[in-house]
Amino acid sequence: MLARAVASLARRAHHSSAAPAQRIAELVARLRDHEDREAVVFPAAERNVFGDIKPEVRWSYGELIDRAKVFAAGLRDMGYGPGQRLGVKMYNSPELVVAMVGSALAGNDVETAKTADDLLEVQCRGTLVEVDDAEIAGGMIGQHEPIVVGGGEISDPIVHWQVMMEAFKGQSPPDLPADQPGAGYYFSSPTRVATEQSLVKNGAAAAEALKMTKDDRVCVAVPLTHNMGFGFGLMAAWHVGACAVMPMLKPVDTRLTDEEHGRNRAMNVVTTLLDEKCSLAVADSHVLKSLPVFGYGKLPAGMEALRGGLTKVGSGDALGLGEPKLWCEVPFTTVGGKPK
Repeated sequence: MLARAVASLARRAHHSSAAPAQRIAELVARLRDHEDREAVVFPAAERNVFGDIKPEVRWSYGELIDRAKVFAAGLRDMGYGPGQRLGVKMYNSPELVVAMVGSALAGNDVETAKTADDLLEVQCRGTLVEVDDAEIAGGMIGQHEPIVVGGGEISDPIVHWQVMMEAFKGQSPPDLPADQPGAGYYFSSPTRVATEQSLVKNGAAAAEALKMTKDDRVCVAVPLTHNMGFGFGLMAAWHVGACAVMPMLKPVDTRLTDEEHGRNRAMNVVTTLLDEKCSLAVADSHVLKSLPVFGYGKLPAGMEALRGGLTKVGSGDALGLGEPKLWCEVPFTTVGGKPK
């Protein structure tokens, strides 16, 4: 009986130590054990015919966390914190990953916008945008100039991303009080909020459902400005120290039709799955349906590592209510209400 009691206590102690994190700051603290592991990959965009060619980015957890802390320190210096809101209009990028995580460390809320018109409706302290939207963001009513990624003249009335990151290099934001409610993420909505805790919880659920491990490479083919991309994608990888791989989703040329962009995006996703040997993928229903089906409906040579994924099929955050969706015989667990 004594042996059984000791074993029971040991199991309970192990379970307690492995309890899922509740906050992004907790994940950051735990991931220091993985700081040399690859955290995020943005493959080079040479395969795109139009637009700027962006170099490949590969950051370890240590490099990514350090950048997120620097950004958070900069936000706090500019007056961001609990009760303040950062408006964001950006496609998936290394800077967006830093900003989404850094905002949680600073304690401020985030509201994302899909279009320039949507951005103008955001009630925020200031904005984070790509250089193409700097002029629009600069005309908004706020308490500081927009933080701009991707260039611009030094004389422009903007906060240059690179200048900001260099100015606060090596700094960290002050710790938030333990009873602080956490950041809120308003994904393309001024009123509907996904709390930091719910996003972290969704990540934990996704990691468990997919049996994700630190050795997985997770293709996140969904915008990070959406619960599916940030919660079920990035936060899932962070729960186990896996690598999140981000294919290019931004339209490579404004002249492309929606159909042409869909084909280009699908090719980016397929190429990323193949080149990066991804073992899991997170995709919405549009991306999954647009992926090509290869001969005999099976995975092509070189993509055998892919064993599963998640796909959004309806409202809500429930996992597995519907039958898995298949792509080349690979099962994608459903997220959301059971489709009608």
